Amino acid sequence: MPDPIVLAHPNGRDYVMVDDDGGEWWVWPAEQDGWRHRQRWHGEHGDDLDELPPKFARLALRLSGAADD
Repeated sequence: MPDPIVLAHPNGRDYVMVDDDGGEWWVWPAEQDGWRHRQRWHGEHGDDLDELPPKFARLALRLSGAADD
């Protein structure tokens, strides 16, 4: 299983992630259960966003309530 790719949104309050299966980009608040409030992201495709290290990406997903499989 590859490490998830989670990016820090430039606003400092959200995360961004691409769904490898569907190729869709998602943004959600960096808070507990924030994944429930995710929305499709139509911004630039992450070229200027900072990628979180894998251990922090997994932690961000877990704390946000996203399935990390």
